[in-house]
Amino acid sequence: IAIYLFYFLINSFIGSCQNCPIPTSINLHSNFGYVEAYFGGGNLSIAEYGSIGFTPGTGNTAGPNSSVSYVFSGQTIGYFAAGTTIQFYLRSRCAGQYFSPNVGPINFTIPNCIPAVTYNTPGIPMPISLYYNNVNSSLYNLCQINPGPEKRILYNCNKTANYTIEIGHNNIGNNMLSMGMKNFSGTCIPNSYVCPPCYSCYSPVIYNNIQLLKDSTYEFIIDVSDTAITTNIDFLIKCPGPQNIIANNIQSNSIDFSWSCNCADTVVVEYGPPGFVPGTNSAPGINGNIITTTLSEITVSGLQVFTTYDFYFRSSCGNFYSDNVSISKKTAKDCAQAQLITCGDYLQFHYAGDNAVPGTWLSNACSSMVADADEKLFQFIPSQTGMYEIFVYQLTSNWYNPLFKVGYYFKHDSLSCNENSWTCIGNVASQLFSFTPQTFSFGPLTAGEKYYLMADGVTWTYKYFTYNARLVCENVCNGPTLWSASAITLTSADINVPCSNCFTNGKLEYGIAGFTPGVDSLPGTGGTLIDSVVFSYNNPWSTLQTYNLTGLNPGESYDVYARSDCSDSGEGFSSNSGPVSFTTCSLTPTGLITNVQGNTICEGDSITITLTGGALAPGGYFQWYSGFCNSNLIGTGISITVAPVSNTNYYVRAVAPCGITPCIGITIYVSSPVPSVSGSLLFCEEGSTVVSVNGNFTSYLWSTGDTTQTISIDSSGLYSIYATNALGCSGLEFVYAIEIPNPEPILIGNLFLCPGGTLTLDPGSGFENYFWSTGDSLQLLTINTPGAYAVTVSNNFGCTGSDSINIIGLQNPLVSIYASGPVSICSGDSVKLITNSGLTGWQWLNNNIPIINSTSSEYWAKTEGVYSCTGFDSFECFDTSNYISVQTPCIPLGSNQNRSQSNDETDFFATILENSGNGKCKVLINCLESRKVEFLVFDLTGKYVSFQSISDGDIYYLQIEKNGMFFLQIKCGNEMMVEKFVRQY
Repeated sequence: IAIYLFYFLINSFIGSCQNCPIPTSINLHSNFGYVEAYFGGGNLSIAEYGSIGFTPGTGNTAGPNSSVSYVFSGQTIGYFAAGTTIQFYLRSRCAGQYFSPNVGPINFTIPNCIPAVTYNTPGIPMPISLYYNNVNSSLYNLCQINPGPEKRILYNCNKTANYTIEIGHNNIGNNMLSMGMKNFSGTCIPNSYVCPPCYSCYSPVIYNNIQLLKDSTYEFIIDVSDTAITTNIDFLIKCPGPQNIIANNIQSNSIDFSWSCNCADTVVVEYGPPGFVPGTNSAPGINGNIITTTLSEITVSGLQVFTTYDFYFRSSCGNFYSDNVSISKKTAKDCAQAQLITCGDYLQFHYAGDNAVPGTWLSNACSSMVADADEKLFQFIPSQTGMYEIFVYQLTSNWYNPLFKVGYYFKHDSLSCNENSWTCIGNVASQLFSFTPQTFSFGPLTAGEKYYLMADGVTWTYKYFTYNARLVCENVCNGPTLWSASAITLTSADINVPCSNCFTNGKLEYGIAGFTPGVDSLPGTGGTLIDSVVFSYNNPWSTLQTYNLTGLNPGESYDVYARSDCSDSGEGFSSNSGPVSFTTCSLTPTGLITNVQGNTICEGDSITITLTGGALAPGGYFQWYSGFCNSNLIGTGISITVAPVSNTNYYVRAVAPCGITPCIGITIYVSSPVPSVSGSLLFCEEGSTVVSVNGNFTSYLWSTGDTTQTISIDSSGLYSIYATNALGCSGLEFVYAIEIPNPEPILIGNLFLCPGGTLTLDPGSGFENYFWSTGDSLQLLTINTPGAYAVTVSNNFGCTGSDSINIIGLQNPLVSIYASGPVSICSGDSVKLITNSGLTGWQWLNNNIPIINSTSSEYWAKTEGVYSCTGFDSFECFDTSNYISVQTPCIPLGSNQNRSQSNDETDFFATILENSGNGKCKVLINCLESRKVEFLVFDLTGKYVSFQSISDGDIYYLQIEKNGMFFLQIKCGNEMMVEKFVRQY
């Protein structure tokens, strides 16, 4: 309510402030007398109408002699009679109480009909749109369809016929479209239209059998219910095609067709092989043949016998044609080519299930069935006038429960060979195991005239079946019909007949092939007659009954005849049936022999195998196989020559028309001796080996020329042996002998042994065994005694080698040391120790501990200790010297006090005097004149310091270049003393 009030107030405000807009673009439209107004510029308008010249009113009020109607654009103002002229004014209404000025007058004459479209393309759809205008386009309910848009269509017919009209649509539901029609009259009175019933009321909507007359104009009204969208339709007038097409008088090379059709012009019949694509209009398709007619029937001739064709029918309506109507038909068999039978002959009807060939005729002369299977036709010319019989004696099938049906028919050959005019002889309907033989009489037939007989059945999917029958004639002794011989053995065969109930007192006569049978109750020359033969029939899946004929000779050809004895009924004997010819089977050979003793040959030789015993049937032959029976066929005949390369089984059997015998076999052995050599083919240097041939051979030939089984080999190389066994088969073998070099040990080690020392002797590695003269067996031998030693080694082949060595014993060198000066020294002084100079190596020791880097013949001892020296000669023999004890007694220092240390045995003295100021040290020495005086100066580290000395009697002057504390070593002959002094200038 609030929203509506707000809307009303806003519109009132707008109406009070603005002028109400006038209607614009006014367009009036009549639909079956209902006038619709289309306009712009406003929403709701007032349409005022009346006779020409009336004065319009204002607002909601009509003028005199007029009426008003509220309309929106597209709505209906009202209904007016066709042909009248009405004057209209339109004014807009705004805000409920404000109105625009009138627009008008608009004079509008109500047309008789709505506008029409003309349909000029029969056979081609014409698209038409029916527009939705948001309201009912028409208030007229045409053909019981709710009001909605309509479309008017005009069509001028140029051929009289019953046409089909199709109206396809895209977006309306079922039963929402209708069609009205009438002859064109210029008026559109709704109830003048006829509404035909639709054949199909779905899309497309189909109207059948619409009769249109030549040179007449028809109008159609298409009416649809209102929908929310535009409706699109396709309007189509179709040429009527042939209907109810019937094929009859189906013969071997022609078929008659008839149809019902109010066809406008001609009918085109096109035919061709199955699956061909037909043409259109008057043109044939590929492989198509065309016949035209103006009638409703036609005979198509020139067809192939028992052949299927596709037929297409279409009619012409002037310049357009109907759709093709198709039918597939098969021509019949040619009765004149059917099997000609006589009394006692068999009539078999076989239906092959899924492999069956379709039949042509739907035989319905036997009222209880319609036979649609492949027809079996026969010709029969009776020898006497009277009645005849069909004896149905057997049913076979691959299924047991279906009801299998067959009918038997006949007619005179003066009647056409088609599906018509057949007379039912009788029909059988039976399951497999419930079948009982049945007899049907037919006739009378006239002697000497030709009749057609037919057997036709009802088809079954997946199932095949066979009915066997026989033509029975009165006053005729029907003899058995021999069919075949089977299950042939060495001495017997099964004689087969198709019907054991089709003759009386059967007799069999057999003999060697080519004999002449007898007649009546007497056998022919060479024939053996068997009376009252009974043929067994115990297998419902089989079409034959059998009699087992025994006492025959192996490998022999026989002829068999049969006849009936009808003398009890006064009809005498039948003629002989046959012969059935066969040959009994061959005898299996009893053995196989060869031309080689023991059936053993050498490789590369051949052997002939020959069969013994057995009997070969006529037309038979022997087959030879290798490996397995019936495996690898290698030849035929009574013997065969083979050359196997290994032990092989051979087989032979007899093959004849009657059958195949079992195989017998033999094994052929192939001797392929290959001499093998035993003994080692490796021998040591300067040695030999003995080899021997294995196996039982009678002769030997070596490449060395030896002919013994065993030979000795003493050189490397390739050797061959050609050996022959007791069968004379030889084999060749090659061996290669190799001389293995002896090992060469080389003793490595010092040849000299110092007293108390040891030596290690090594002959080298990589040998398998070591044998020392000492009894040791290791690679290395350690000794401590001089003398002769030997070793023998062996490799992994057992080859040996030796070496020896003589170890010489030595004496240790004599080593002694002495001191070159006093051994009692001051701390920081040293004394030189000297040992033998003729040795090759020294090692000084202090307290028996080796002194590092003291390996010369002299050593300066600077510290206290007991010194010795180990000396080595060139053989590395060594000895340790005597010991010298070096002492460093403490000598205190005082001011200007001479410090000296001398050997207790020294008988000279020396005094270092004070400096004289000239850079020279003055030394006073008391030494005998016969002795030589020597000086050595050392620094505190014991390093020698160079100097110069000048003697002046007992006074010696020493000149030293640098200041410091020094040691002065003074020698007087063999005596020595050391004095310490300080130089400082």
